[in-house]
Parts: sequence; structure tokens; C-alpha cells
Amino acid sequence: MELPNLWKANLCAFSAIFLVAVSVALWQTHYVNKIFLQEAQDHARLAAQIARINADNAVTAKRTSQQIVATFLKSQARFIRYLQNVEPFTPEEIWAFAKESGLSGVSIVDGNNGTITESREGWISEPVKGLCDEKRGLILLADEKLFVFVSPWQKDRLCILTGIDASNILEIQRKISLENTLRQIARLSGVKYARVFSKEEACRLKNGWGCPENCDHKKSTRLLNTMQGPVVQVEFPISKDKILVLGMDASTLEEKQRNIWALLIIFSVLLFVAGGAVTWLLYKHQKNYVQRLNEYEKRLLMEKHEASLGRSAATIAHEIRNPLNAVSMGVQRLLLERKSLSESNREMLVLMKRELERTEAIVSGLLEYARPSRVEKREVSLKPIIREALVSAQERKNAKNMAVNMKTKDEGRILGDAKLLRQLFENLFVNCFEAQPNGGEVGIELERRGDKVKILVSNRGKLPSEDELKKLFEPYFTTKTKGTGLGLAICQKIVRAHGGNIRAQVQDDTFIMEITLPTGEGK
Repeated sequence: MELPNLWKANLCAFSAIFLVAVSVALWQTHYVNKIFLQEAQDHARLAAQIARINADNAVTAKRTSQQIVATFLKSQARFIRYLQNVEPFTPEEIWAFAKESGLSGVSIVDGNNGTITESREGWISEPVKGLCDEKRGLILLADEKLFVFVSPWQKDRLCILTGIDASNILEIQRKISLENTLRQIARLSGVKYARVFSKEEACRLKNGWGCPENCDHKKSTRLLNTMQGPVVQVEFPISKDKILVLGMDASTLEEKQRNIWALLIIFSVLLFVAGGAVTWLLYKHQKNYVQRLNEYEKRLLMEKHEASLGRSAATIAHEIRNPLNAVSMGVQRLLLERKSLSESNREMLVLMKRELERTEAIVSGLLEYARPSRVEKREVSLKPIIREALVSAQERKNAKNMAVNMKTKDEGRILGDAKLLRQLFENLFVNCFEAQPNGGEVGIELERRGDKVKILVSNRGKLPSEDELKKLFEPYFTTKTKGTGLGLAICQKIVRAHGGNIRAQVQDDTFIMEITLPTGEGK
């Protein structure tokens, strides 16, 4: 069987992707071998620049944080001085003010009367008056982790001290300090060491004897072979007399090569799995699409055939019915005068009448098949309709002794045409009785599944072959010696007019006719 075009195209696409992936892996391996050293040097240089920037930022952050703290404490001291001049604070009031403002403590030294008012006694270990006399501005008491701002003596003879907890600020300064930055860099994957040396020490490490006056430490990068493997060492000045020495691991070349081929293998496996899955889905999709297209074309051809056949059947039936009625009337007239006829002639007339009735039934079937199905939908229950159709079929075929096994799990309420539905089930039951001339059993099952009602009609009579199953609903096809072959075609027409489906199947030596009808709810 020739593969569908989509299947072939998909295989070609995934094969091309695989070849491209292999080519890329080979090129990337060559590229890594060629530029690894340069990349390692660039990365080391970048890390050194980051360290210097962090060092600059640490200095800036320290200066900025102290300016912010000084501005805040100065504004608080100025406000306290103003309030103190309006009305002196009591210890309780200055304590409440400090708590509300987020201050660790406040001290007001009044030079006029020599009194000291504090928010909390002992909040600062240094002598308050000594600080007023000797200090001014922001000071850090490192042991107490406390920032104190000294607002010195002014014309009002007041000295104000305001303090705030410095723990968080000191912790931030510690985290962004150069020493901490170096520790973090040294912990990075691929970094062997990160150290700071004086200019003299760096020169001694480099040339073994010290620094000449013109020793250049601007940006020195070297590849060193050490006992621990290859290292890219970068020397980078971070101040006039401090040199950052950063060592980057250069032994990742082999690991990168392994990673490239490992990724290629993983990508290839995923590519083959995905390619196989997508190819199979495309194949199934195209196969289903072609199948649906064939079914649509077959259904369209069948509809055209049925329409053409219906028009021809209607014309033929009308043309045949007129002379057929005349012949029938003549036969009936002769039967009224049968006393004057011989026995053989009377038997011939009876046979003619019976054949005329059968021909009339065929003509009526043709007209009924050719006539468009006009469905007058009303809410009906299938259960009583099935019972009425069963009784009618038993009377037609004199099959009252035929065993019937009826299982109903629902009333089967749908929107449908009761007359057409009764005709549908009566035709199915007649077929069941005709398939079992010597008696048997007819199975009937009725159940609701969501917005559909499913009916199964089964019997163990003569079973059609696979080829016959495909043709059962075609007009004029019959497996019986007598019959027009229009019964199941009319059944299919009625089911489709109700928006349902009908199909025939053989399971466990049982012929089953399955009908699915929509309930019509929500429409």
C-alpha cells in the first residue's frame, strides 16, 4: 500500500531535522574547541567587573544609607527641638514620641537648668553631655548597633540626641560588602578562587619579587595549568592599591562536549518519538478524512440515486396503477360470475387476484419510498408505539405465538412522528418474523443515553453475510425469495428524517438492528 503524501512529507521533514541536528552538533563541537579559552576569559573578566561594581555599590550604599538615616534623625531632632521650645516634654511624652516615630531613644539636654530628659534611661551607653560637647552629626555605636544623631547646642541652650536601631542597615552593608561578594563569587560553579591582594603581593605572585613602578595591573588575564587543572586567572584593580585575583575553572571543555552529544541523543530520541507519533496521527487523520470523504461522496451519490429513483418510481407507479386498477376490476367482475366458469378458470382468477394484490403492494411501496418524508414532530413515547407496532406485525404475519423478550429501561420520550415511527418498527418486526418462519424469539431493548434513545431489535433467524450487511439498506435489495427490497430502505429514510442513525450487525449468531434517535430536548 502506498503511503499517504502527509506521511511521506512528515518523514522527510523529521529526517531533515535530524540531519540538521547532527550537523549543528558537529559544528558546535568544533566551535567550542576553538573559542572556549576566549569565552572563559570573557566570563572571568565579567565576574571581576561585577566584583568591582559591587564594591563600588557597597561604598555608595553605605554612604547613602547613612545620609538617609542622618536626614531622618536630624528631622526628628529638629521637630523635638521645636516642640520642646513650645512646651517641655515629660519623660512619658518623650517615650511615647520615640515609640510612635520608630526611634530607639531620645535624649534632651537642657543647658539652661542642667536637666536631661530621656525616653528610656540607659538607651545609650555613652555619656549624653559628653556627646553633646564633643560630637555633632551622625555617629555609629558599633557595639550597640545604634545610629545616633547629635544636634548640638544652639541659642536655645538645647542639645538633642536621637537614635535608631542600626542592625538591619549593618546587615545590608555586610551583605553587599566586597568581602561577602568575594565569598559568593568563590561559591559559584566554575570558580576556583576569588581573592584580594595588595599591589605588592599581586606583583610578587606574578613575578616573584615585587612591583616595579610601572607594573600594569589594569586587566591581566592568563591561562594557568595547575595541579587542579587548567585555570583562567584574571587580575583586576579595584582601587589604587588593591588587586582582585579571580580564578575560573577551565576544565569544562570536555564536559561541554559530552553535554552537546548527550543533548543530541536526547533530542534524537524525542525527535523520533514525536516524529513517529505525529506521523501516525497524520496518517490516521488522513485515513479518517479520506474515509469521511468517501462516505460523504457515497451518501451524496446515494441521495442523487434515490432522488432519481424516486422520481422514476413515482412515474412508473402512477403509470402502472391505472391499468392495474382496470385489470383488477375486470378480475373482480369475473369472480362475481364464477358460477358459469369452470373450476380451473376460477382457480386462475383467484391466482390473478392474489398476484394483482401483490403487485399493488409493490406499487404502493414504490410510491411510499418515492414520497418525501414529512415528519410532524410531537412529544411521543416509544414504548407504547413499539408495543402497537409489535401487535400489528404479529397480526400481519400470524405470529402471535412468536416469543418476544422486551426490556425497557425508559419510556423513550422523544420528539417524533408517531405514525412514521410505528411504520418503522412494524417493518422491523415483520422482517424478524419472516426470518424465523418456524418460530423463534424477537429481542427488544429500549434505553436512554444522554440526549439520545437507543433501540435494539434482534432475532436468531437467517443471518446475512458481510457483503449483504453492507447492502441491506439499499433500495430493492432483499435476501428473501419474496419481497420488494424497500422495507429497510424506507426504515432508514424514516430514521434519517428524525435525525437518527440505523445500522445492522451480527453478534454471537444474532442479527441486531440498532436504532439511535435524538430526544430533541433543548431544541
